[in-house]
Amino acid sequence: LAPSEKSPEVVASIPSDFGGEPGVSGDADAGPGTYAPLEWWTVFGDDSLNQLIDSALVANLDLVAAVGRVEEARAQLRATRGAMFPAVSASGDVSLQDTPLNTGAFSIFGGGADSTGGASSVARANTTTYSASLGFSYEFDFWGRIRNDTRAALNDAMSTEADLETARLGVIGETIATYFEIVDLRQRISLAVETLDVLSERVALTEERYDRGLATSFELYQIRLDYRNTQASLPDLESQLTDADARLAVLLGVYPGQLESFLATEFAPAVTFEPIPVGLPADLLVQRPDVRAAALRFDAARYRVGARRAELFPSISLTGSIGTQSGDIGELFNTVDQWAMNLVAGLTAPLFQGGRLRASVAAAQAQYKQLGATYAKTVLTAYKEAYVALNQYDEQQQRYEFFLAQVD
Repeated sequence: LAPSEKSPEVVASIPSDFGGEPGVSGDADAGPGTYAPLEWWTVFGDDSLNQLIDSALVANLDLVAAVGRVEEARAQLRATRGAMFPAVSASGDVSLQDTPLNTGAFSIFGGGADSTGGASSVARANTTTYSASLGFSYEFDFWGRIRNDTRAALNDAMSTEADLETARLGVIGETIATYFEIVDLRQRISLAVETLDVLSERVALTEERYDRGLATSFELYQIRLDYRNTQASLPDLESQLTDADARLAVLLGVYPGQLESFLATEFAPAVTFEPIPVGLPADLLVQRPDVRAAALRFDAARYRVGARRAELFPSISLTGSIGTQSGDIGELFNTVDQWAMNLVAGLTAPLFQGGRLRASVAAAQAQYKQLGATYAKTVLTAYKEAYVALNQYDEQQQRYEFFLAQVD
């Protein structure tokens, strides 16, 4: 009863390349894109960065929470799948009954009156029954409700695993970006201090030249202005460095004051522009975990539509129990003839539920539509990010080469 599998139009019509611009469609020598997660940050050749990422992948609290969500989804899958099997339970009962014989069926035999001893009394019946049994119940999944709910739960569990991979990529990317921000700020602070020393000497020399009439007041004021501007930039750089240090500490699951043990005193990350194996845009559907998660949730919603539709039809169930009964607990398991059995087959058809079941179907269909749009947008976003990143990669390489020429 689930809708047939169908990809949203945006996903089905994904472009065949990344625009065909230079540097966008990929290096011909790089080879096709394949899903092979690599420790790509090792190309920077920075041991401190490698250790930071290892620490973040172990101690980051967002990842700990994501692992917990994966475990929760797997447990929910096991719980949902359990409905596909018979439910078996064991029970033991003791029944004590004390009834006067002058009531009910016994009253036609004289009411149980007893005049022994000159006083009228009522005879009573005392019975004690011991029983032990195994009960079972099973619903025949004729319309596929349980199977569809189980498939939906399976897709949910796999989507949380993809979410975990997305969180890992996010933590890795944020750790690298924050680390390079710290490297950049420390070098800028070091350069600012050296610049202040140079400017301080230039201010002294210019003042001396101004006193001797060899420099104009404009030149003197300009040197002083450069000195003060550089001096004023230091507190702002220090503030930015403190913020970056604190953000990196949170990524590592420690307090800011405990960060120094993770950072080296010297930073030496290499700058590299290796060719990127871009592959086809369709590879994003496999390579990116956020796209996989969106696709799995879309498929889970499809199965839930089938499960809610199945609730509109009659359900067939089988219940029963088998065990022993005896008035003497010692004979409960010793006598074969004390066995008892009960077996019931039932058919339950929903006739009137106040529109609840049809509303559940409509809600499942609406969610299926929402998640289809979410899946399509995720694919569009993935393509856009890859397209922009590849262009920026090529442009930054050119910018870096211009800077090297300027340094030369």
